[in-house]
Amino acid sequence: IGAGLALGSVPSWLITIKVLLHLWLCGVGMYAFLRRRGNPAPACYAGGALVLLGYPVLHNSFTALSWSFAWVPWLLLAVDAWAERPTAGRGVLVALPAAMATLAGGMAALWYGLLVAIPYGAWALWHQACRGDDRRGHLRRAAANLFAGALIFAAITAAQLAATAAALPETVRARRDLDFFGTSVLDGRDLIGFAVPRMAGENTYLGVAAILWAAVLVAARPTGRTLVLAAIGAIGVVCALGIEAPFLPFLASLAAPFEMFRRAHRYLYVFAIPFAVLAAEGLGYLATLDDEATRRRVRRGVALAGGAIAMACLVGWAARIHAPIPPDVLRDMFGAPPRGTPDAVRDAFAWGVPAALLATGLTWSIARSSGATRRRWVWIAVIALVDELWFARAHKIDRSLQAAPAPRHDAAVAALVDQGESRIYDRDVIGWRPGTRLHLRDFGGYEDDPLALRRYAALLGSARAGARQLGHAGVRWLFESRPDLTAKGAADQAVLRPLDVGRGGHELAAVAPRVAWYDVAAVVDGERAALAALVATAPGTAAVLEASTLTTEEQVRATQVDAAATPVVSGRVTGFARNAITVEVDAPGDGVVVVNEAWFATGWSARVDGAAAKIVPANAMFRGVFVGPGPHVIEMRYRAGRYGWLALLEVAGLLAAAVVIGRERRRRSTS
Repeated sequence: IGAGLALGSVPSWLITIKVLLHLWLCGVGMYAFLRRRGNPAPACYAGGALVLLGYPVLHNSFTALSWSFAWVPWLLLAVDAWAERPTAGRGVLVALPAAMATLAGGMAALWYGLLVAIPYGAWALWHQACRGDDRRGHLRRAAANLFAGALIFAAITAAQLAATAAALPETVRARRDLDFFGTSVLDGRDLIGFAVPRMAGENTYLGVAAILWAAVLVAARPTGRTLVLAAIGAIGVVCALGIEAPFLPFLASLAAPFEMFRRAHRYLYVFAIPFAVLAAEGLGYLATLDDEATRRRVRRGVALAGGAIAMACLVGWAARIHAPIPPDVLRDMFGAPPRGTPDAVRDAFAWGVPAALLATGLTWSIARSSGATRRRWVWIAVIALVDELWFARAHKIDRSLQAAPAPRHDAAVAALVDQGESRIYDRDVIGWRPGTRLHLRDFGGYEDDPLALRRYAALLGSARAGARQLGHAGVRWLFESRPDLTAKGAADQAVLRPLDVGRGGHELAAVAPRVAWYDVAAVVDGERAALAALVATAPGTAAVLEASTLTTEEQVRATQVDAAATPVVSGRVTGFARNAITVEVDAPGDGVVVVNEAWFATGWSARVDGAAAKIVPANAMFRGVFVGPGPHVIEMRYRAGRYGWLALLEVAGLLAAAVVIGRERRRRSTS
């Protein structure tokens, strides 16, 4: 934030630094958690690498999901310490990483982290309570101190959570269904891809060595902790399958948070940390195993498991070689590549054979050696694992770590577009968020955002089905990387003029004015009916209001003809800022002024010539204000209301956390 304020902007390199710092934070947190458990250093490095190079973090590295998820290892570390010795300070330390994960913006990642931390914490607390002489006292102290931590968490996050909760009813997330939270991109290839490098699909490779280490730990030391972690990881995988398995829909029927977050494959975040912990601690177990009989059993099991994986990969490779058009079962699972083209599945199986043999050989050598030789083998295995994961996921890394943008059409667009008066709609031609970067009013942006305003999403969907409908949103310039991204029938072609910008630039001839007075308005029932009525008219020719938002008197005013000769009069914007807009209009009679800016249920207020006025939704997603005849100045302002006071509570919560932790440290240092 400081760098952005100093620079006056947020360049791409600054965003990249933020991304990399969060990745570093996640990896160091994983290392710290494993190290506190007494694992040898190389095993801790392996755990950090497994999280960072795993599918979820890499796939979403430039999003707030990974920014929030970066705090989850620290949350587990704090939960571990609190369960071991529940004090007020440690209860607060549980609250802090949870609060940071919340404030980082990826609420879904916080939810995935809680699905790991809550069951793990419950087991850890019960386990520690049973080890002492005063089990009930331990549990009571833990509950009291966790409650104190919960108060700190609530204070720190109240402003963010309250603002988000207020926005939810107006967003597309308010209309959730099975497809919203259950859609997943994972299929059979991705499950097999756990053990096969460079598999086609999502490339979910875990590393054969890591799989063997986790399996050794679960099989040789099936403690309560190990089994809890394994169960959490299994739940993450079955939830990631979404509607392809019944588990996630069943959980969604029991608990609302399971239906709050889209794209079920992201539940692999729930799997990532338990698997990394099991693999790292499995390696740590092998590095300290001295019982010869157990070591022999481990070597035998590793040889059998690794050999089975290598043989399965060999069979898969051979099947693809000898069946250019695969049998039905292979076709259904992997798809049939055209003859003579590269076969990603075949090549992945080919890579799987040496990967399995290498992992088996290294793990077998660790289990066979001792002393300094074993320590060397452990380090070699960790380095080999990191190299293999990097190799297997190289193309994912290339795509995830975005290069600095090099826009090619900025100058042409700047010369063409009148800043402020009309909107653009960019679909991958100008690139890199042209609205904020070039100070243009872009109707697009992060499309299909699950927190997009519901009315905006509906109008955008209508515009995609017919390019002329963009005119209702004040869009004059349409830029598309492919001409088929937005449907263009005969009626659409009639209002489009091709531009020499990109491969799909067009100017729309019919565009609604930014401010317009309408003598009469159509009054319909609900926002869906409002959109249907709007798109049946030409942009800028009609106003549509919703009966449920109007009083009886306002409905009469909306439908009464006062100036039949001039049904529409354009106004003008005289002031425009982040949280305020001022417009002027000369109304021939009583009517409604539509301001072509997004309507939102809370926060916005209006004054007409200094007197308070009501804002109503108009033209499906914009703002309407009733005015009488004559010239008018209309001011609209947004105020966060209680957000400002709750933000002060966040500061108070942080200060309280510092006081509690500081007092506890002083008491401990003097005792």
